[in-house]
Amino acid sequence: MEKHSEETPDWENQRNRIIGLGETSIRKSYYPELQQRIQELERKNRELQNAYEAQTAVDEELRQQYEEIGKKEQALRESEEFLTGIIENIPIMLFVKDATDLRFVRFNKAGEELLGYSRDEMIGKNDHDLFPKEQADFFTEKDRQVIEGKTPMDIPEEMIRTRTHGERILHTRKIPIISSNGEPRFLLGISKDITDWKHQEHSLKTQLNLGIALQNSQGLDETLGICLSAAIEISKMDAGGIYLIDTTSGSLDLAVSRNLGEEFLTLISHYPADSDNAKIVMNGKAVYDQYRKTGVIHSPVLEQEGLMAIAIIPITFCGRVIACMNVASHTLDEISLCSRIGRETISTQIGAAIEQKMAEV
Repeated sequence: MEKHSEETPDWENQRNRIIGLGETSIRKSYYPELQQRIQELERKNRELQNAYEAQTAVDEELRQQYEEIGKKEQALRESEEFLTGIIENIPIMLFVKDATDLRFVRFNKAGEELLGYSRDEMIGKNDHDLFPKEQADFFTEKDRQVIEGKTPMDIPEEMIRTRTHGERILHTRKIPIISSNGEPRFLLGISKDITDWKHQEHSLKTQLNLGIALQNSQGLDETLGICLSAAIEISKMDAGGIYLIDTTSGSLDLAVSRNLGEEFLTLISHYPADSDNAKIVMNGKAVYDQYRKTGVIHSPVLEQEGLMAIAIIPITFCGRVIACMNVASHTLDEISLCSRIGRETISTQIGAAIEQKMAEV
């Protein structure tokens, strides 16, 4: 029977051999897959790097675009502020209406001052909400013609009733604002107040006609009638009279009148030299006021006449008060500056004409 070797086995060596075999086996079994996964990870890492670089480039482009948009928005705001500054400070009325319902969508400061309405009162309203029907119908008709024809329209003269300045005369241009689809979206209106200019024009014509008429007048009564008619016409009033100064007593005597009641005329036909009325005239300064505020003594008959605005204009010749021209209105409570200038201008003509005719008597 063979004897077992009594030598101690080399367990360490055997263990190493087993481990070595295991590592070799593992390398043989998993190394290719590991390499493949490493390569896949490296590929994905490159893709992520490329994506990151692409995203960084996109972010930079977006940043630049954002900055560009910001600059454009700032430029747009500045442009809007510049345009608004012009619109608000231009001394003529500008307004914009919606082309569909003709309601106001924009209004400038000059328009507010002219019409006496704030833009808050105007925005969202149409002409029929603000003006008398006849005027509103006229404005609306012209608006529709501009929108339907898609062409601008020039309106040399149109009357408009304002809240604080009475009737005014406007020169208006209306322009359709066409959208990208070829249809009008808004209507732009530009209106210039030409009231004073028209009054000046009318005043010059009246002075010219007065001069011609006075050259052909026959006698004092006709001359006074011509002068009073011219004064009423140039002032847009509806009544009046001319008083002559009595050179002896200093009293005022009514020589001619227009559109005044008989009872009223009886009361105002003569004023003694010491009366308040005569003192106002002899002071030599024109008075423009409402009749009830002139300081003269009133009575029920005077109140019944219903005079509102009145102008008392002393007529002078060579520094002397020789007459007085009164013009008044039953409907107007204010006398415009242009009317005042016109009346005072013709008063010089009237003074010379009266002096000449009185010298001929």
